Amino acid sequence: MAKSLKFFLFFIPLFTILTAVVGYPLLSTIYLSFFEKKIGAGVTKFIFLSNYIQLIKDDTFWFVLLNTFTWTILNVALTTFVGILLAVLLSDERMKGVKFFRVLLIIPWAISIPGAMAWIWLMNGDYGFLNEILVSLGIIKQYVAWLAEPDIVLFSCTIANVWFSYPYMTVMLLAGLQSIPRELYDASAIDGVNKFQEFKYITIPQLAPALLVAVALYTIWTMNTFIPYVLVKGGLGNRAVTLPIYIYNLFFKIYDFGRGAAAATLLFLMNLLLAIIYLRSLRIEW
Repeated sequence: MAKSLKFFLFFIPLFTILTAVVGYPLLSTIYLSFFEKKIGAGVTKFIFLSNYIQLIKDDTFWFVLLNTFTWTILNVALTTFVGILLAVLLSDERMKGVKFFRVLLIIPWAISIPGAMAWIWLMNGDYGFLNEILVSLGIIKQYVAWLAEPDIVLFSCTIANVWFSYPYMTVMLLAGLQSIPRELYDASAIDGVNKFQEFKYITIPQLAPALLVAVALYTIWTMNTFIPYVLVKGGLGNRAVTLPIYIYNLFFKIYDFGRGAAAATLLFLMNLLLAIIYLRSLRIEW
């Protein structure tokens, strides 16, 4: 009994912090989504599901939702590819300077805000260094306004975000690679297995748990990121607007708090669905 009481007392501060930081804002947002609440509109009016119905009927919402899925899929695919490639390269302890390169890869993650400013400069359509490189290599014939062209702006933001995010994916997968028993590779070498077969039949299956964790967490993080807003302020006819930015605009630009809360609740449900899929894929018992 004493041990149970002691455990409960230790749990109280954590529960209090989680309730204050997560629980109360979440429940308040869900509650607000059932009301009509606009700045200067007077008394808050209960309208039940009207905010959700307005969202469903709003073409902009569906366009933004498609943007969100496109943004998430592009970033997860590219970042995972880069992460696997770098993790495999940096897992080789025999490579000269491997420890230095492992430290170096953290830099983009550590300087995300200055890095965003650097990417705005690099992708500038008039004097961007990226254009200078691509023109000199003959890849493009004239300068491109990477962050001002509606058709490519989301892809341009993706390139910058992959640069910010690949350290996370690389570190997660590198940890997974280093947990693979070396004996498996030694046995495969004796059996005459080539590098591709070794990667396919040993590395990928053994790396799968770490890969699943990294991809699941990164998918949730990417779906909620504000990087497109940092780079282009969500302009260009909503071409670079994802759901978090759309919610921000509803709350702080047109002050439609009820509809913003409804959109935020839908985003929460999407994240919850991803979390459930992730937990079930790990076969965690509820």
